Amino acid sequence: MEKIKNLGQEWRDAHKEESRKYHMNKRLTPERQQYLKEFRKRNKENNRCSDQKHNWDQKVKVLRLVAKGGPIQCAKCGIKDKRILQIHHINGNGKRDRKFYYKTNVMVRTQNHKEKINVEELEIRCCNCNILAEYEELNRRYTNIAGFDENFDPIWKILPKTRKPLEPIFCDMCGIKYIPRDRKKRVNHFCSKECYTLFMRKNSKANKCKEDKVENKTKPIGTL
Repeated sequence: MEKIKNLGQEWRDAHKEESRKYHMNKRLTPERQQYLKEFRKRNKENNRCSDQKHNWDQKVKVLRLVAKGGPIQCAKCGIKDKRILQIHHINGNGKRDRKFYYKTNVMVRTQNHKEKINVEELEIRCCNCNILAEYEELNRRYTNIAGFDENFDPIWKILPKTRKPLEPIFCDMCGIKYIPRDRKKRVNHFCSKECYTLFMRKNSKANKCKEDKVENKTKPIGTL
C-alpha cells in the first residue's frame, strides 16, 4: 500500500503542471462560472458573515503570535479589548512589511517563508498608544515636527529656503536697479506704476507717428 502511495506521489510530482491545467480547465468551465456567480448572489449575507469571522480569527492568530504565549494586551497601557488592539513595529519597519505582506494577518500564512517577520520586532498596542508612538518617534512619519508645546500643538521645524533669491534687474524706463516681486518672465520690466504709465504713453505716441507715416506713403499723389 505504501508503495502504491509513493508511486502516486511520484507521478503527481512529475506531472504537476499538467494536472494543474487539467483541474483549472475542469473547474473554470462556463457552466461552473455561471453557477458560482448565481451562488454568490444567493448567499451574499452568508459569505459576508463568513469573511468577517475569518478576518477576526486571523487577527486573533496574529495577536497570539506576537504575544508569544503571554496575555493579549497593550504593552503600554495594559488594555485587553481585542477590538482596539493593533500591531506596533518597534523598529519602524511597518512600511517595509506592508509592501511585502499587504495585510497584517498574512503573517500567519507566511511564517514558513524564508523572509518571515521577526516577532521580536513587533509588540501589541492599542489604537491610542500606537498613534502616540507615531508622534513620539518623529523620525518615522512626522519628520517636520520638532516637538510639542504644553497644549500638545506641534512645533514645526523652520526649513531652509531651497530657492535662490531674486536677482536685481534694471528698469526699462528710468534705469534704476530694483528687485522684482515675482519670477515671471516679461519683455519689459518697470520698478513702479509711474514708469509703466510713462513707458506706455511714450510707446503709444511713437506708434501713432509710425502709423501716420505709413498711411501718408501709401496714399496716391493728388489725394487729400
